[in-house]
Amino acid sequence: MKKTVRVLILMVLSWICVVAIPYAIRLGGDPLPIRNSVVSILLFAVIFFVYKKNWRSILNRNAVILWILGFIFSAALIIGSNYYLYDEIGGTYGFLMIAAVTPFMAIIVGALYKAWPVWMCKLESSAAERWLVKKQCSAGKTFLIGWAIIFVCWLPGIAAAYPGVYVIDTVFQSKWYFTGEMLAHHPVLHTYLIGWFLSLGKAVFHSYETGVFLYSLFQMLFMSAVFSYTLLKLKKKLPLVLCAVFLLLYGILPYHAVFSFTATKDVIFSGFFLLVVFQTAEMADDKNIFWKNWKKIVLYGGLWLLACAFRNTGIYIFACMIPVLLIFGREYWKRILLMSIAVLGIWMIYTGPVYKALDVEKGSPAEILSVPMQQISRAMLYGEEDETEEFQEQVRTYIPDYEKYTPRVADNVKASFNKSAFEENPAGFIRLWAELGIKYPGCYVDAFLSMNLGFWYPDMVYPDPGAYMSHIDYENAPEEGKDQYSQEGIFIERNSLLPGLEKFYRDWTEGGVYQKYPVISMLFSPGSAFWCLCLAVGYLIFIKRSGKLLSFVLLGILWLTLMVSPVVLLRYAYPLMVSIPVIAGVCCEKIKEN
Repeated sequence: MKKTVRVLILMVLSWICVVAIPYAIRLGGDPLPIRNSVVSILLFAVIFFVYKKNWRSILNRNAVILWILGFIFSAALIIGSNYYLYDEIGGTYGFLMIAAVTPFMAIIVGALYKAWPVWMCKLESSAAERWLVKKQCSAGKTFLIGWAIIFVCWLPGIAAAYPGVYVIDTVFQSKWYFTGEMLAHHPVLHTYLIGWFLSLGKAVFHSYETGVFLYSLFQMLFMSAVFSYTLLKLKKKLPLVLCAVFLLLYGILPYHAVFSFTATKDVIFSGFFLLVVFQTAEMADDKNIFWKNWKKIVLYGGLWLLACAFRNTGIYIFACMIPVLLIFGREYWKRILLMSIAVLGIWMIYTGPVYKALDVEKGSPAEILSVPMQQISRAMLYGEEDETEEFQEQVRTYIPDYEKYTPRVADNVKASFNKSAFEENPAGFIRLWAELGIKYPGCYVDAFLSMNLGFWYPDMVYPDPGAYMSHIDYENAPEEGKDQYSQEGIFIERNSLLPGLEKFYRDWTEGGVYQKYPVISMLFSPGSAFWCLCLAVGYLIFIKRSGKLLSFVLLGILWLTLMVSPVVLLRYAYPLMVSIPVIAGVCCEKIKEN
């Protein structure tokens, strides 16, 4: 009788899950393509089999983390689908669908956790692994081979996009460099680096295009070296076969190649941040060895400074990590505090006296206020009540063009932000934001989740119809926009050496062709990288190795900064995506030890 009841319960759960699945795959209000199809029978059979084989896994003591992740992933799919289709979180029915899918997702997570060590052990004992072990050479030679493989894989890409991908941000940076009107809106060190290469190309080769090409080669060499070094170090934790797979992915995935010669600060930041993540993982392995070695401490602090110098949000990530490091390494709190004070002190000198000597003007606070501006604008436009003219004027004081609000891009309202009014009365802005938030909390939630949708929802379609910006930049900034963007900036013309290949890279970046290919499409999704991070965190908790979570805390803080970005772009999430091998390495450590 118990067995029969259990089978009936599992059948009901399976049927409910089939009912809910259309709401998780962007079918929304039209579920008939699945429900009124023989496919529903196949789905029911598969789900029932999974439930029947694994139902015990979500009822044991360790199942709490499985249920939490099951809920997170189910909510991400269904709520994300609602925002993509309707720009709203969804009603009660949507939350019922989340409840219907959660047990199935929890079981899937449990099955993955059970299979992961088995897969790794099979890789360790495979013929390919034995062959790679025999072919191993010295660390230096291995690094050079990996470096060369990745760099050579990227060469066709730079030939196709010669002299490189030169986006609108770089046009502004070139203007600031050559006019001397330097702004801290983009990292100053990167602005000088771009300007120096442009000057070199013009002075030596009489060509700004050559300067961009030289910059592209420099960045390609740097990023390929970082990737090769990271994989070399991960050999101690990962099967060699998996290291080889990651090496090939770094080399052949089109966005890695395109980013390697894209002149934006996010790429070099990603390289330094990857090194910081790896060093943090080493710290978690043995904090005694790490914090007793002053060379490691100085290197760690230096990498943090370089990362901060190539993305302004880096210093906020570091500041958030300080209390985490102090808690984790409390036995060495003096050394941690000394390193932290040194990094913060040097940063204050860099952004203080050095900026002053270079006549650097501080950036607009609008960059860190994208979320509040979006929330205020949405509340004013979509709120249930019409606000008084006096209240509207208060909003216009800070955001004159709040009517131009678009859910997934903050630039429309951010462009009109009144910096002077905010600096004169920041408390008034905060009070206004709080007052509207109390009145329209639903609008605030919708504004926040709509803007960062792609950073947690893996099934986004790109180019995003709700945004006017390319998810992956490939085209150079058009000179036709000179009057709109910058009359004094340098514009670069593309002279492709391989036009046919140029079309391939355009299709596989801006064109979104990758979305036509199952599984491969997920390699291009920032939301998928977030799911990998969640799975890794849950796995370490599941196997009771939470002491190894330190580098994942760092990645989690990075992800939180993405959530307040003005738009979802893959290059913003690139630091998280290039860190996937380190995430895998941390999760493989216990398997290696056993």
